[in-house]
Amino acid sequence: MLSRALGTLCIWPLLALAARPLTHDDYADWKSIQTVTLSRDGKWLAYALFPQEGNGHLVIREIATGKEHREPVGAQPPPPEADPDSAESTPPRRPSIRIAFTGDSAFVTASTFPDKTAARGKNGLAIIGLAGFTTARIANVKSFAIPEHSGRWLAYLLEPEAKQKTGLGAELRLRNLDTGAETKVPFITEYSLAKDGGTLVYAVSASAPDADGVYVLTPGNNTPQTLLSGLGKCSKLTWDRAQRQIVFLSARENQTVLHHWTRQATTSRSVLVGPEAAAIFAKGALSFSRDGESVWFGTLPPAAPKATANTPGVAVDLWHWRDPLIQPMQKVRATRELDRSYQAVVHLKDRSVVQIGSTALPTVTPTDDGLWAIGADGRLYSTEVDHDTAYADYYFIDARSGERRLIATKLRSNTAPVWSGAGHHALFYRDRDWYVSGVAAPVTYKLTRGLGAAFHNEQWDTPSAPAAHGHAGFTADGRGVLLYDRYDVWLAAPDASKVTRLTAGREKRLQFRVLRLDSDEDAPARGVDLSKPLYLTATDESTRGTGIYRLAPGGAEPPEKLAGEDNRALQFVAKAKNAGTVVVTASSFTQFPDLEITDTAFSGRKKATAANPQARDIAWGSAELISYRSTDGEPLRGILIKPAGFDASKQYPLLVYIYERLSQGLHN
Repeated sequence: MLSRALGTLCIWPLLALAARPLTHDDYADWKSIQTVTLSRDGKWLAYALFPQEGNGHLVIREIATGKEHREPVGAQPPPPEADPDSAESTPPRRPSIRIAFTGDSAFVTASTFPDKTAARGKNGLAIIGLAGFTTARIANVKSFAIPEHSGRWLAYLLEPEAKQKTGLGAELRLRNLDTGAETKVPFITEYSLAKDGGTLVYAVSASAPDADGVYVLTPGNNTPQTLLSGLGKCSKLTWDRAQRQIVFLSARENQTVLHHWTRQATTSRSVLVGPEAAAIFAKGALSFSRDGESVWFGTLPPAAPKATANTPGVAVDLWHWRDPLIQPMQKVRATRELDRSYQAVVHLKDRSVVQIGSTALPTVTPTDDGLWAIGADGRLYSTEVDHDTAYADYYFIDARSGERRLIATKLRSNTAPVWSGAGHHALFYRDRDWYVSGVAAPVTYKLTRGLGAAFHNEQWDTPSAPAAHGHAGFTADGRGVLLYDRYDVWLAAPDASKVTRLTAGREKRLQFRVLRLDSDEDAPARGVDLSKPLYLTATDESTRGTGIYRLAPGGAEPPEKLAGEDNRALQFVAKAKNAGTVVVTASSFTQFPDLEITDTAFSGRKKATAANPQARDIAWGSAELISYRSTDGEPLRGILIKPAGFDASKQYPLLVYIYERLSQGLHN
């Protein structure tokens, strides 16, 4: 039960301390580091520094010299109000600024908030030239885009005019960062600047309907190219991963059409027309497959028959005991259900359309190549949500024919099957074990049979089936999947023909987990590339200190320890995209997690921030782990927090806090 789990013990001083105690003023001025961003070449670091109350700054640091520049960015607003239709989600967080370097590291741009003293105001934009820290500031900016691989252009959209008619677009400006010259484009609702900076695509909603449409502008050439005009509201400008083509939607007179354009073409073409086009839902998701060969879009469910009885209108709530959801939950989800769409796919080569999602399969997850999908059918278990959890039956779906094959029945929603990058296998967890099922043949393999290790959480202490320790996904070549037990990382072949323990953490009570320094975005295939060194974090259960290890390709030798902390939590924060510059933090009960600069060997770490120097004057005390046993003999641990100047010969009042397992937070 929860009351037996680990707790935190706090001892408060009776005597005055040499250092001053923490006050409410300290809380208001306590700063947090947010939006940590490295330039692509790893030469510059930028981050937001916000107090709990008051104005914050954008901090830009040249890593080689340590030279810094600070730019005011206003006061961080409170979190937005929670959406009543999303009552089951986590509470919203306070928004932070967005930071982006140009591809050539010549400029950094950041959104800004209104000043704390301003009665009202809108967000803005700061553009800083890094050569001499020259700054241009622009007010009333709704959003901005900077090309990832180019350093010359910036696009930003202004907030609509106060008296502007609802539904019309706002002014977009395309800025030459070298000269400061700008091109102004009116009535823009959406825009997208290609990563290479060579193409700006934008949608227009103007006072003259004939001007509505989608247009292309080549930066430096002020003559736009028309992709579509006069055919209703256009939206969802969506590039493929290679940025060679784009799709978008147009909606007019209750009909939504999907359009496709390649960067070499002079105009766009309608991909779906006729009955298929009429079923597209304009609010639904729109995305390319990873290879750009197919497009996934949302469709509307079949229209319900209209009532014909001529009766006076009466507002009532009707509920039947066999309804899949209880009435309060139906109310919470009502708006969400109105915006629900069902996934379909169009294969661009032959323009064939296959409807994949349905009321029976409302959730669909496609493969990277768009040829297969996993669908979830939870209808049989919908009444169990209010007293248990969400379950579903899962199916492989052929995205070319629509045919489906069962993967597993009654899986928990948080253990849904996960695709390999190549889309040949799916991994799922049930009954304390991991399984892989392949699309080529109806065979399911149990990966964790007879390994002598528990892959479920042995410390699970709630009245439900124990969750898994987790996984790191499939390898990039699809020939393996990385699984976790309590301490170690295991590599299993999808057919369970070979399962290897890559680490030896159990013997030393070290918990190893895979650390991804680079994302899959630019990689040829998604997944962990074992042809390269595999980075790992390791947490010592006895001290909660963390270290970083590296496993050589092939895993023939034990992991090499690169960096380690006995009494601090070492955490990876960011890595430069095209360089080996890495940012980490090291924190403890008494040490704020300031940023440190290192490399991919995690050597020679250098501190780059001092966010809260006032902490030196505050009496923090100390924290340590203690071990004890519950009344039924179960070994437990807790955190004992002592005041500064603690004297073991004296007595102090004691505050005990017990809730679940908290000892992992010793160094937080």
